[in-house]
Amino acid sequence: MKKKRIIAVLLSLCFIIVALPMEVSAEETFTYAISASTTTPSIGSEFDVIISLTNYAELTSEIRGLQIDVTNVDPNVFEVVSHGTAVEDATAASNKTSYQPNRNNLIRYVYLHLSGSLDKSVSEVMRFRLKVKDGIEEGSITFPIVIKIGTMDKQNITLNDSLTINYSNSSSNIVSVDINWGNMEFTYDDGSWDTTTHKRTGAGWKPDSEGSNLITVANSGNTDVKMEFTYTPKTNYGNLSGSFIDVNGNDVTSAVDLKADGTEQEYWFNLSGTTETRWMDKYVTVGAITITITE
Repeated sequence: MKKKRIIAVLLSLCFIIVALPMEVSAEETFTYAISASTTTPSIGSEFDVIISLTNYAELTSEIRGLQIDVTNVDPNVFEVVSHGTAVEDATAASNKTSYQPNRNNLIRYVYLHLSGSLDKSVSEVMRFRLKVKDGIEEGSITFPIVIKIGTMDKQNITLNDSLTINYSNSSSNIVSVDINWGNMEFTYDDGSWDTTTHKRTGAGWKPDSEGSNLITVANSGNTDVKMEFTYTPKTNYGNLSGSFIDVNGNDVTSAVDLKADGTEQEYWFNLSGTTETRWMDKYVTVGAITITITE
């Protein structure tokens, strides 16, 4: 029996889709994370922004050059308290950050190695600390972020993203939750035949890689909230069910507390059941995951 693949692209309301495995030739995809200690700082407070590579150790490509540009760090709103890199490489031709207010209020990180590459163990590459200036009015500002990667095998990759910061008086109640999804990619494994018991064992849906079924949440607001997970199967896929477990392996069947302290909480989604529906060379939506946030 052929293995069947499930791929789920998850947003706040995310769909789980199924496809047959296919061989595809393409450049490797670099993934990254942009995190802030809070995206809703109070006026007069400080916060950190960290930019990390999240899958570099898993790729065959090696980074020879890396440039990260964060623009629109408005000096009328923010004071740049500090900036720097966690990369330790004394042999690199360049490995530093800089703040350039005369160039679109730019915070830049540049790594360049003339004869080697960035160590595969590197994750965090850039960090800076900002203070929201006292005496300003409440508002919001977006930092455009461009990540440029040059590899030893001559790939030139440009990644674009942004980070929005909402600053306000501490007396305002702000509900803000950051949610990061794994790629939610599963493969159905037929298991193996046990010749002693004459039964098939180990069959079921399995995540394709470590962390692919991981959901990470953090309360970046200033008020405590509750959060609840729901999985709803689509028509014709009612035999498939989804469940959620916490870091201690406990089933999550009701709302959980999410404190306003920025601490990340991890949950895993598991898919179970079988379906007699068959598909060929196309994606099929089999269900939806919803996360509900309440005060």
